[in-house]
Amino acid sequence: EIIIGVTSTIENALIKENLRQENKGSASQTVKVRQPADFTIQSVSANGPVTAGESIKITAKIKNTGGTSGTETVRLNSQVGSDSQQVSLNADQSRSISLTLNTQLRDAGSYTATVSVGGTDTSKETTVEILAPSEFTVEITEITNPSVGERLKVTAEITNTGERSGQPTVQLDTTAGEIEGTQTAVNLGGGDSTTETLTVDTTGVDPGSYTATVSAGDTASEKQFTIVENPDPAQFAVEITDINNPPVGERLEVTAEITNTGENTGQATVQLDTNDGNFRITQTTVSLDAGDSTTETLTVDMAGVDPGSYTATVSA
Repeated sequence: EIIIGVTSTIENALIKENLRQENKGSASQTVKVRQPADFTIQSVSANGPVTAGESIKITAKIKNTGGTSGTETVRLNSQVGSDSQQVSLNADQSRSISLTLNTQLRDAGSYTATVSVGGTDTSKETTVEILAPSEFTVEITEITNPSVGERLKVTAEITNTGERSGQPTVQLDTTAGEIEGTQTAVNLGGGDSTTETLTVDTTGVDPGSYTATVSAGDTASEKQFTIVENPDPAQFAVEITDINNPPVGERLEVTAEITNTGENTGQATVQLDTNDGNFRITQTTVSLDAGDSTTETLTVDMAGVDPGSYTATVSA
């Protein structure tokens, strides 16, 4: 057998042998000429998309279409890096090999990766997608100014400005040392936003101004809030504004104005009593915001009561 490309030494030897045989008779020999190794790329594919900072795996299927075994270097080139690998194949043998591109955080985008074999013009291309990693922004949109003992409520908008999904821990902290921080986990796709409200107890915290910080990932947002002293509880003042003097057997009517002089909303039971045991006690319930007033009229039956002077008392 003769491989194409081998020097002519064998050919010259055969010619001389044939000439020698012509002088002595004749002889013949079959010579088989084989093609040299010839590597081709049958297919190229890439995993992904991947996140910037991760590795990209490029798979190439290589075949030796020649008639002899051989070894060639398979090369991968792209804007984000390169790789190479030697492959040895027998005649008509094929094999899939893996090449790797190591990406950086700055490499987000779409790129063309080219695989070539040896020094030939044979090459194939594939597209690699590199996504920006998840990255979060935080903005406090609302915050309360609670009284001591009430819960501080902080509302924040969290946005994933990256292209990959992420699960950041959203954490609320304050500069009030007595307040224990709180947190919650969220799951956001690339470009998505969510609004979260976190609350903490302010029991035992001195009145004053403090800073609340909401963080997610490497970013945070701050806002001032104030814890105020507890307002005075609801307190009620009562003034009788009108009273009748009924005959025996008719109803006593007493009208009173009730005012909430405190700083909180509250409920009060308004009760009418007299200093005579024959009167029945009567009452009603009122609810008043701080500073508000209402007028209530309470009545009792005078049946069985002796004529005379009595004292009516309205309390709240």
